[in-house]
Amino acid sequence: MRATIAIALLLALPGLAGAAIPTITRDQIISIAKSGVGCPYVWGGTCWDPAKKSWKGADCSGYVTKCWQIPTATKTTDCVPHYYTTSTFQNYTTHWTKISRNDLIKGDALVYNSGSAGHVILYYSGDKWGNAQVYEARGSAYGIVYRTKYVESKYVARRRNSIVSTPAVPKYPLITIKSAIATIGGQDRDFCKQGKSTSIFDWTVGQTTQVNVDIKNTGTDVAKKVKVGVWAEQPYLSVLKWNIYTDWNSSGFVLNDTDGLQSIPHDNPGKSFTLEIFALSVGETKRIKLEVKALKYSVGAVDHPDVRAWVSSVEGYYTKSSFSSSSTNVKSYQTFNGGDLRAYSQTDVLDQETCDGEDNDCDGQVDEDGVCAAPGSDGAPGLQADGAPMSQADAGLPIDPDPYPADPPQAELDDRAQLTGNCSFSAGATPAGAPLPLLWLLVVVLLLRRRR
Repeated sequence: MRATIAIALLLALPGLAGAAIPTITRDQIISIAKSGVGCPYVWGGTCWDPAKKSWKGADCSGYVTKCWQIPTATKTTDCVPHYYTTSTFQNYTTHWTKISRNDLIKGDALVYNSGSAGHVILYYSGDKWGNAQVYEARGSAYGIVYRTKYVESKYVARRRNSIVSTPAVPKYPLITIKSAIATIGGQDRDFCKQGKSTSIFDWTVGQTTQVNVDIKNTGTDVAKKVKVGVWAEQPYLSVLKWNIYTDWNSSGFVLNDTDGLQSIPHDNPGKSFTLEIFALSVGETKRIKLEVKALKYSVGAVDHPDVRAWVSSVEGYYTKSSFSSSSTNVKSYQTFNGGDLRAYSQTDVLDQETCDGEDNDCDGQVDEDGVCAAPGSDGAPGLQADGAPMSQADAGLPIDPDPYPADPPQAELDDRAQLTGNCSFSAGATPAGAPLPLLWLLVVVLLLRRRR
């Protein structure tokens, strides 16, 4: 009689009988139950701290009351009054309903009470009439546990009112795209650190490297009919070749069967092209390997020529016509890069010195190589900016008025030959124009004077 009066008084308290209880999902009930595992069993207790397992605790009915969040929603650390007992759960239908054990679902309760003895637990899964997985405040020697328990036939089933279904989580693909340049063996990736070239991949005209474009599905559903656009900035860069690889069911990347199903030629595919990636399974990454060649010096001519890639289509979820265009993003499911599924890799193309007033090889000097330098000690002219030989005037050298005079007349050549003995002639011969009689007269006069 006293027990009946006590229960009646409890049910008459505000919020215990007539007031509506908050809605809750079964997953929320189990989440609260999990937070108590490892915490103490305390007779008459209704609270615990998931972050401090030794603090406070709950008994079996206080534990179920908290997990069910009745009569009001409270934190696990809120030590509210102990409203309900095993007798209440078994004999009354305050905020719960009697159900058959055949209908048990996770979050429902199993309870028995026989006078002063009783126990109540939360059902999770397993045999509804035998061994079941349950959450319970087991006792002072065990605390709050999750375990397999044989549930005797004396237990009856109860279901909390106002349980709502867990909203179905929509399944959809979630795509990421990334681009990275492979290193060139034995070469620093950023050997030119002048001006805006710092931290940009550097290479020289004629070199080739590999650019990897990775497209991954991190969502909960298969991505279908995926297409990826590729663009290389000409005339500075050119894609020589491409192939498609996958990591699906492999410890690394292997050539994918979609590689042979393309309409785009593998070699020299052009400045811009679109590849069919087809399906991307959940967790799968497909890699487009691009062999790229540096064609032309770029520093100062363009802002870091790059290789660009973008997801142009995911059936039912995403489209993007070009790298710079806006996209359609169904229900904003795609969140990578703010929903803009694109990536790029920047480079700076360097060259040998070409006598153009630029530091083409990025060594801190301009036009310093031999072909570009001012004339040396041998007086040899250098080259002009267009590569043509420099004249002595261009090089700043004194000009010989006639460094290479025309050949003299033939008559003068003949006279020079006679005077130097380069040609023979007879003793009595007198070449035209030569004053030999006067010379002989002078010789005779000198001999006569010596004889005197």
